[in-house]
Amino acid sequence: MDAMWPTGSAYINGRYMPVGEALIPVTEWGYRRSDVTYDVVSVWDGAFFRLDQHLKRFRASMEYFRLVPRESDSDIRAVLHELVRRTGLREAYVAMDCLRGSAPPSGEREALPVGLLRALRLAGAAGDPRAGHAPDRRVQPTHP
Repeated sequence: MDAMWPTGSAYINGRYMPVGEALIPVTEWGYRRSDVTYDVVSVWDGAFFRLDQHLKRFRASMEYFRLVPRESDSDIRAVLHELVRRTGLREAYVAMDCLRGSAPPSGEREALPVGLLRALRLAGAAGDPRAGHAPDRRVQPTHP
């Protein structure tokens, strides 16, 4: 199958789209008040790396923050696979975000969360313009 969206795909509120069309409202508490949790899982050679563990951790984080997405873990798993399928990528990272949602007109705090799932090319993967470059260090080496 040819890739529908080779630069990335997204899933928001039950709808798939190219990642460049993915929009979150400015009223979203996830971005206005950091009321969000996320996890990122890698895809190598077309297979997810430890997907069960990532989904378990993501669900535990959502429960801790009392975020209740409409999608079950099985639904999220199917969405992740579909996102990668639509990109045609064999190496990718797939971010799973769960946001609180926007405040309803009444101003109540408990809005339903918005799910944002996206699949993007892994930096340094085959076909990535940055391939062959040394990765950035996240931790500086210790000095004597």
